[in-house]
Amino acid sequence: MHIQVADAIKKAIMRGDLKFRERLPLEELGKELGVSRMPVREALIRLEKEGLVVFNNRRGAEVAGITLEQVLDITNLRSMLESDALKRAKDHYEPQHFVEARSILKKASRTKDADELGDLHWQFHHCLYAPCNRPIQMEMIDTLHSNVERIFRMLWRDSGLRSNWIEDHNEILVSLEKGDLEKALVMVEDHMQVTTDRIAGFLNSQ
Repeated sequence: MHIQVADAIKKAIMRGDLKFRERLPLEELGKELGVSRMPVREALIRLEKEGLVVFNNRRGAEVAGITLEQVLDITNLRSMLESDALKRAKDHYEPQHFVEARSILKKASRTKDADELGDLHWQFHHCLYAPCNRPIQMEMIDTLHSNVERIFRMLWRDSGLRSNWIEDHNEILVSLEKGDLEKALVMVEDHMQVTTDRIAGFLNSQ
């Protein structure tokens, strides 16, 4: 049950329903989710390990904030882990991987909802990385991504995605289908840097 509770709280954080530094009272969350305090506490401990929740001696649990320095550190780690995952996945792609990735982009082209786009955006990348067959590495990538994705979704809600987002990601997919790993790696790196620059601008304006 605590995993289901953690997923629900994580979704609320990613949607922005729970803001940075917002308190997370066990009893209130339990009432909202229809569970007791124990699974809520276990869920928050789980989310603490993902960097989304912190425990403060005076305030109890609260949504973790994030600094520009942390964002830059996360970007460096993501760059290493995601590039490595693509390299390892290259020799394990099957036609269905590309079919699934293209289906995700097709769904993304049909919606304007920032949260749905955020989910689809990560599903696309996850689809391309997962064939590396390294579950611990994928778990680390997912965790790092979640920490910056929640900020980027705020930007998407305010100003939307870049107009050529779908086209660029389709180009990554086509490059991998053709076996042009280097081009795909460069594009993924470029997109990650654009994301980091936007997040840095947002954090500096706060």
